[in-house]
Amino acid sequence: MFTPSEFIECLGKISIAKSVKGHLYKDLKLIGNRIDGIRCDTKKHFKLSIEELYCAYEKGVSTTTEMRNYIKGWAYSPALAILNEVYKLEAQVEGLKKVER
Repeated sequence: MFTPSEFIECLGKISIAKSVKGHLYKDLKLIGNRIDGIRCDTKKHFKLSIEELYCAYEKGVSTTTEMRNYIKGWAYSPALAILNEVYKLEAQVEGLKKVER
């Protein structure tokens, strides 16, 4: 599991994320204590609290229904899409750690 600072570093590496239903979220940027982005098909902007997203990450959230308990507003799908990218990066890091041992 990433520490809060590692989590933020990881978010900085993600510029695009795809939802479970195939919606693309792009132009993901860290701005202060939030991450901003755009849903490609609707061109709607969204903003997510990094703190809320980290809380969801700590709990291992894997559905938008679960995400509703952590994210304020209506940005559950982009939050989960971004979190899924974090999970992928985390798996890569863990895989590298195992190889190094």
